[in-house]
Amino acid sequence: MRTIAESKEPEPTEPRKRNLAPIAIGLGVAALVLSAAVLGLYLSASSAPLAPTPETRNIRIVMFAVEPHNTSMAMMPEELHLYSPGTIVVNRGDTIVLTVVNMDEHRHGFEIHGMNVASDNTIDIAPGDEWTMTFVADRAGVFQWECNVPYVPSDGLMEQECGEDHDDMSGYLIVQ
Repeated sequence: MRTIAESKEPEPTEPRKRNLAPIAIGLGVAALVLSAAVLGLYLSASSAPLAPTPETRNIRIVMFAVEPHNTSMAMMPEELHLYSPGTIVVNRGDTIVLTVVNMDEHRHGFEIHGMNVASDNTIDIAPGDEWTMTFVADRAGVFQWECNVPYVPSDGLMEQECGEDHDDMSGYLIVQ
């Protein structure tokens, strides 16, 4: 027969062990997901290029003529008209204060196709004069500029306008 003392369960001497494996796995998965999310945000932020802060850029383009001085240039027109610089690179959003200087003996004009930038070809840019226009480079791309005063050869009564190489007078505005 059992006594009361014997029927009583013995008191545990060791603390009861809990199964912590599911909790540890859950915390590990949560840490892994959080780390991946933070890494993804970091990589997407660091790989996206920062847009430059728009600036106001003062740009001068000088239009001038080069005349051939020897017989090796016989295939050239009488004059070769050039723009200096021939290419300009700006950032999208920049405000451009553009001055075109005519250093040639003939009247010329200026137009950037697709940018709504043009001198008035009825007023044009007379020899020795300059023309200034301010505009915003509001879209990215490569935009060609050229003289917008058509070539008209001198007829003895009227002075020559532009030059024989009118169709080759061009340059480029690159908006990035």
